[in-house]
Amino acid sequence: LAGNDLGQLGVDGALRVGHGPDAVSLIQDTPCGEPTNILSLNYETSLGVYKHDFGVCVKPLSFPEQDLSTQLAEWIETHIMLGVWRLTFYVFSVHPNMEKVLSHYKHLYQDRIVLIPTSLPGYQPNTPKLRHLYLKNKINTKRQNEILIYNDCFLRNMHLVKYVALVDIDEIIVPTEPELISWAEMMSNVRMGMTEVEKTSVYDAFCFSNTYFFTEPGNSKSPFFTTKHRSFKISPEGQFSKCFHHTELVDVVHNHAPIFCMSDEDSRNCSVFFVDPAIAKLNHYKETCVGILQAECHEYKDSTVKDLSLLKYQDRVRQNVEKTFSDIFS
Repeated sequence: LAGNDLGQLGVDGALRVGHGPDAVSLIQDTPCGEPTNILSLNYETSLGVYKHDFGVCVKPLSFPEQDLSTQLAEWIETHIMLGVWRLTFYVFSVHPNMEKVLSHYKHLYQDRIVLIPTSLPGYQPNTPKLRHLYLKNKINTKRQNEILIYNDCFLRNMHLVKYVALVDIDEIIVPTEPELISWAEMMSNVRMGMTEVEKTSVYDAFCFSNTYFFTEPGNSKSPFFTTKHRSFKISPEGQFSKCFHHTELVDVVHNHAPIFCMSDEDSRNCSVFFVDPAIAKLNHYKETCVGILQAECHEYKDSTVKDLSLLKYQDRVRQNVEKTFSDIFS
């Protein structure tokens, strides 16, 4: 059991199979104090249940004024083409047009799209604009809040899919080869390219290297099919990568990698396989590098190469988005 000054509380050691108590109480400070609350427990199991291949978790969307409706729709359509079975969105506050897009896809795909209204815990601000500024100026606090959300999402989906990916709406894990469309096809290629030793090893997660596709400053249009050059330099393995987390083996997740896993009986260390960028990589669409890389961002910006790996989805995605916008904005 672990808590922090943000009002977050994490409970370790949750049962994955079988059944335990129907409810628990949380008592602060005094181990045998009088409980003042009771929380019901929900038990689910994947035993005997068909598990789909992939689920995606999206951290709380906070766009109270910025309209990214086209980018959001293209992002959803692309992930449907990639074979993602469930998309789980946590929502702080979004522009009304983005809200319409989310509602449309929820209606269209039913249980495959999950929308979870979200607020900050404890004494943190929750009016949309103030919360947005608060998180923008408190990056470490923002990350702490996200860890809670990501693990909630992982637990919600662990009995439904084999792998969970944690990605933002400016990121897409893209197979490099033109003939590879889905993540399932991509993962078959990954396994075929393994050494014999790697094929017999157990991996808690498959992680993909971060690659910057720098967008035009101030451009409000969706970047996915208009940004055709990426940084020649690819982020080193383990830096800003995004992963497929194995839902039977990972215990605790983090934004860029699993934290605790169960594949090693003697420890909680995680075994991660880093996918060769020649097979697939994380396309990351941003105006500039993340904050801690600003001093060396020129190393990424000064040398770029053309990369058209995402364009194989363009025609179908744009056709579907055009129809979607005709339905919801006409």
